[in-house]
Amino acid sequence: MHGIERCASKVIKNWLTVLATIASAIELNNQEKDRQLKADSVFWAKVTGIGTTIAAVSGTLAAGFFAWQSINLQRQVRDNELQQAASVSVENLTVSGFPDRPVVSFDLKNAGPTRAENVTADPAYLWTSPAGVMQLFDKGFGGRSLSSDLGFSIGPSEVRHMTTQMRTAIPSDDPNFKNMPSTKTFHVPTRDDILSGKMVSVYAVTVTYKDIWGNVQHVSDCIVYNGSGFAACFGENRHRSM
Repeated sequence: MHGIERCASKVIKNWLTVLATIASAIELNNQEKDRQLKADSVFWAKVTGIGTTIAAVSGTLAAGFFAWQSINLQRQVRDNELQQAASVSVENLTVSGFPDRPVVSFDLKNAGPTRAENVTADPAYLWTSPAGVMQLFDKGFGGRSLSSDLGFSIGPSEVRHMTTQMRTAIPSDDPNFKNMPSTKTFHVPTRDDILSGKMVSVYAVTVTYKDIWGNVQHVSDCIVYNGSGFAACFGENRHRSM
């Protein structure tokens, strides 16, 4: 009888050990699952963060690319317009009959592949001190800001010769100036002032025209008399668009 009880007790102890082992294994498994779930959560959080960063960077790069593409397209359009537009220049600018009855002569040439429309050419005479020459060049010589419907047309490779009779180059002999009193800031140049080069004489031509795209263009050139003869102002025409 006692042997049967000892055997039963031993079996029960073995089963309890097995059950404890199984319970421990289940607990470890549950803990492992919890760790795995936490690891997975951290992993997917990192993946989500990386994805958000990539999306933000991609959006910035895309915006920059489209901005660059727009600027590049505008440049290409402008370059194409310039290649197809008229290009008028002032050439062979001379003055004869100086100083009493000056005549300004020059050629207008269109080197572009299309016509220049509404072309006007405005000669001007100005005088300044030698120190004020560069300031005068920077300010420009006046002229029109808009093209004129009364202007003429110049075709590709066409050259138009023009001459204009100007007023006397001696301000003291000009009825518009000779009676004006001299002040500390204003002096009416005399014949000697002009011929000696004490005051620099400037003859300028400003040309305004409209190209095939409807853009108003300006080009100017000038020559100066400095006491020893005439010389070019720039060495080349000055262009600007409106």
